[in-house]
Amino acid sequence: VANNTVFSSVAAFDNQTAARYTNNGEAYFYSDFNNDGTMDYDSVNGACYTRFETQSESDSSLQIISGSEPILFYDVLFNNNSNTLPAYELQNQVIIRGEADFNFGVIHNDTEYGFLTFEDGAGAVNASNQSTVDGWVQKRGNDSFTFPVGVISSEQAFNRPLTITPSNTTTANDFTVEYFLQNPEGTTIEGQTPTSNRAGSIVFLNNKEFWTIKREQGSGAVALNLSYSLDTTPVEITTAPASELKVARWNNTTGVLVISDGRRVHYGDVAPGESRQLFIREGLVTGDYKSPPDFLKANMAQIRTVQDLESRARRQDLLVDEE
Repeated sequence: VANNTVFSSVAAFDNQTAARYTNNGEAYFYSDFNNDGTMDYDSVNGACYTRFETQSESDSSLQIISGSEPILFYDVLFNNNSNTLPAYELQNQVIIRGEADFNFGVIHNDTEYGFLTFEDGAGAVNASNQSTVDGWVQKRGNDSFTFPVGVISSEQAFNRPLTITPSNTTTANDFTVEYFLQNPEGTTIEGQTPTSNRAGSIVFLNNKEFWTIKREQGSGAVALNLSYSLDTTPVEITTAPASELKVARWNNTTGVLVISDGRRVHYGDVAPGESRQLFIREGLVTGDYKSPPDFLKANMAQIRTVQDLESRARRQDLLVDEE
């Protein structure tokens, strides 16, 4: 695909053994993608943009990304708006060197072969409950990175991002992260059961979710940003004073689950897409806002007026549902 050229594949795309696929332009894939050959691009002279999309909203096809050789992209867009869950089944390693735009469609990683790798300097944007990664996500390099990790549960998807910022920016620090929406109590991962021996200072442990973080390369301290969510986190944590919230981590040397001191940070810097959704849903829609602007005060007054009309008319169909 030459520079300033658009290529599209409506049928399944198969880059076979001994074949070479080069994308210096813009490529659209509306079905499955398989790579058993070689892939490359010219990021200096080309656009190198790949788009995974559906032809229409009525297209409910799952897109399978597979192959025996790693798949290499520079910039890539995930935009499967078919409402299929998951929208993508990842059965191969996908390496991203530019930017991954999670516009729409949840990616589910095959537990044995599928995982997403971001090279040094690569980034991920727009991850949300509508587009995240259910499975391992790997980041190579020494720059700060927000992992677009989440999970599919009960026909819903939840994006639960985690940000790692290495203190040493001269040494490569490679991490692999996965999120689990399950009780960590008694869970064994790679032969270790962190909750079996924990520090006495831990009063309550999040019993609905946890993250696993593997350091594949590097050393030194890192800044770790976690978040809680009204959708997944127990109320004991979401309603607790901020000063009492700590990160519990497994100390592999001492074999003890310990707590780490930390501080609150602005969630909008960690997950701007999800922060916007939370602000609209939990703040603007419900009116739960500490310093409501004039338009919100007017909206809430109008809602109370309609609710009063419903009460007097004994009707429940005048006010539009919050959803």
